[in-house]
Amino acid sequence: MTPDALKTLETVLDVIEQENVQLKAGDITAAVSLLARKEAALADLDRLDIVCKRDSDAGASIECCSVKLPETARRLDDALQENRTLLRQAMTAQSLIVRLLTSALPDAGAKTQYSNSGGYVAKREQPGRAFRNNA
Repeated sequence: MTPDALKTLETVLDVIEQENVQLKAGDITAAVSLLARKEAALADLDRLDIVCKRDSDAGASIECCSVKLPETARRLDDALQENRTLLRQAMTAQSLIVRLLTSALPDAGAKTQYSNSGGYVAKREQPGRAFRNNA
């Protein structure tokens, strides 16, 4: 099971590192394009069952797992922590952009100075003095 486990961990690590590179570059579209691969790799990781058994005849001094497995697992954990941070930053930035864009929109009830055909219509308001003079 160790070769399969190592291959699965390396596949997930590869996808996460690629996504991290795209997120650091600010290329959200490229990061999103990796989503299907990421979900498939994480599903494989979820199905993985790593069991290290020691051979009682070999003694306790022999490693039960590949030497690369713990190192790869540590690298994956580091990459996942960085991925969480980068995803939080990307979501915060997108949220701020959406708020900025929506706050710039006029209120739904606000009257514009444009006609139905799109031409500008000057305000026809008269100052208070004009009303007094006409009275």
